[in-house]
Amino acid sequence: MPEHKITEFFNIYIESFLKRKTIIKNPLYLSDIWIPEQIKHRDRELSLIFQYIAPIIKRFKAPNLLLYGPTGTGKTLSVKYLGKQLDNLSTIKKLLIKHVYVNCRIYGNKSSSLYYILRDILSQLTKKVIKDGIKTTDLINELFSYIQEKDISVLIIFDEIDSLIKNTKEDDFLYLITRDDHVLDRNRLSFIGISNTLDYLKDLDARTLSSLNAIKIGFKPYNALQLYDILKERACLAFEEGVVSDDILRYIAAWVARESGDARKAISILRLAGNLADAESSDRVTMKHVERAIEGYDLDSFISEVETLSTHHKLIVLSILEEQIKLDDHSFVSFTEIYERYTQLCSEYGLRPLSKDSIGKKIKQLETFLGDYMEVYIKSFGKYGRKKVVRINLDKEKAYKVIKFLRDNI
Repeated sequence: MPEHKITEFFNIYIESFLKRKTIIKNPLYLSDIWIPEQIKHRDRELSLIFQYIAPIIKRFKAPNLLLYGPTGTGKTLSVKYLGKQLDNLSTIKKLLIKHVYVNCRIYGNKSSSLYYILRDILSQLTKKVIKDGIKTTDLINELFSYIQEKDISVLIIFDEIDSLIKNTKEDDFLYLITRDDHVLDRNRLSFIGISNTLDYLKDLDARTLSSLNAIKIGFKPYNALQLYDILKERACLAFEEGVVSDDILRYIAAWVARESGDARKAISILRLAGNLADAESSDRVTMKHVERAIEGYDLDSFISEVETLSTHHKLIVLSILEEQIKLDDHSFVSFTEIYERYTQLCSEYGLRPLSKDSIGKKIKQLETFLGDYMEVYIKSFGKYGRKKVVRINLDKEKAYKVIKFLRDNI
């Protein structure tokens, strides 16, 4: 087709699309950034969090909290809701309290992660751009100086805190903020850490673990009735009336409850199903749309995770998948097989391979990054000893699609 014809066709399609009535009236309510006025089915957890954080309202030291539980159980939503309530209260009552939210995972696994996290914290507090070139220790001192100068109490929320601890071993900062009375004239810093498990605690050194002395609050997966309730609220706000039936919502809720109890996954499937229906100019979401959304969810989710990885992390994932699909039983592959394939890929892409120790560490990091998609364990081979084996939980059809994506994006 000639170029001018393609442009004409594209313009006609866009005009048609813009004029077409959509069944989604407000996509915000199907996104992760929306914070409801009330958090459903987390009364116990929210009550505990508020109870423990309350002392900072009177400028006293609040205990440090560690929230843990599977993905999509409301941990991040709960602390963002808490932050919103604290901001409102500080404005109304003119309280000298500030909260800072940091997702540790977005800073990766580099040794400089702590530096950029500190810059983020300072930027949020001061509302200023922090210049490059400042030493990490100077950033910490600047943080404490700002807190003391402004006479404020600060609550820092570290989402996916295990990424910071497991991958960079940077627990000096945690030690400092749990012992801030040694630096400041009184305790002014409290923090909430969020993670899927508490396994990372074993990576803290003894002094940090002792100083931390955090209260742990667990979050359980949602059941089908709770997921239905959450989806019902979202559907009523996001879609035109009558577009999504209760049967559709109950089906999604029941399916996700069996799989994981992950509310984020349930909302994503509802959003994908709505987008599919909208793209077809359908006046309602059907079971066919839901089934297609469920089928595509895992692949889209995995690719979104992989897309943010470093080049060598991507090469490791590619190595695992290419070795894995050779096996009829979709079994685990050994570290040796992964490393051999990885070095071949490095040669193919003109890169210098990292050492075996470095790849071993990066595989450990991938356990955190990819979560349930990746399984790693030590297998006994009798007289041949014990070896690390790895598997990525995707069927062969999806594995081929991820392999193509990776080969196109390395």
